[in-house]
Amino acid sequence: MQGFGTWFSLQVCPRLSSCFPASLCCPLNECWAGGAASVTGLQQESGPLNGGTAVTVSGSGFPNTAGIKCRLAEIGDVFAIWESASRVVCHAPSAGKECTVSVEFSGNGQDFTADAVAFRYSTQPSAFRLMPSTGPVTGYTAVTISGLNFQTNAAFACRIGEETVPAISVVNNTTAVCMTKPVESAQCVVFRVANNGA
Repeated sequence: MQGFGTWFSLQVCPRLSSCFPASLCCPLNECWAGGAASVTGLQQESGPLNGGTAVTVSGSGFPNTAGIKCRLAEIGDVFAIWESASRVVCHAPSAGKECTVSVEFSGNGQDFTADAVAFRYSTQPSAFRLMPSTGPVTGYTAVTISGLNFQTNAAFACRIGEETVPAISVVNNTTAVCMTKPVESAQCVVFRVANNGA
């Protein structure tokens, strides 16, 4: 036809909801056909209300595109950090109250999975007494921690100096027990607790 410049043909990709131009026909690193991905689990299943928890999301079909996001139900959307086709990391935004939300993934920032994998926002735990408060450098001292807002789940952990150790037991929401590790020399260390092991 006269009056038009260079001609080119388009091959339109089916099922692309928001990848433009569709004529690129979906190299994995440029387009994402919504619905191909799935979320199967979270490495961190809970976090504090003030947010900031680095949540490792496991699943399949995660594309390495610029627009990948996680959605934490009513809380909001955040950009994801791609690590592999089966793992991304998202930083949880803050929440106004304790709640459980679903975590979903999107390869284009618009179309999200619907797998309803749960993440729990909870009040951050605090520790105010240790018994005993000292122990040998050889380690393996069972320390009973008294505090508030402990969650009785497998992810509860103590951070003793730079070492993170899982709790031996969480008796209730105010009492837990952790075991010290050996150290090279006598030292004073900061003792912290976390409901999500982080």
